[in-house]
Amino acid sequence: MKKDSEETRCTVYHAQCLKKYVGQTTATLNKRNSQHKNWCLKKHKKEILKSTKKNDGMAYHHHSTDHNIDFDRIQTEIITEEKNYRRRLIIEGMEIKKLGENRANRQVGYEIDDSWNPIIERLKS
Repeated sequence: MKKDSEETRCTVYHAQCLKKYVGQTTATLNKRNSQHKNWCLKKHKKEILKSTKKNDGMAYHHHSTDHNIDFDRIQTEIITEEKNYRRRLIIEGMEIKKLGENRANRQVGYEIDDSWNPIIERLKS
């Protein structure tokens, strides 16, 4: 029996707005989307987001571009399930690198060495 994707834990996911945001979480997608929404709704968070490395990349994108994200209609999809934290970080980093400039992420995530570029290019197709 396949679990409801909104209740699946330990995932790497992407959310589509004008650009794509890639993230990883141990929480369910429902909970993580709720966290993103809360950070976006708090206008005073804009300064906090600019001043800290540990932040919400989707909220940073929202506040820095004034792009209003419609959380009732945003499409969030699971890329993969992975319980191992380091593997999730590597997968997230590769997915962010695949997006190039079409990403909403502030940071590139886990730094993927350029020697992986040929493989990442093939994964884009």
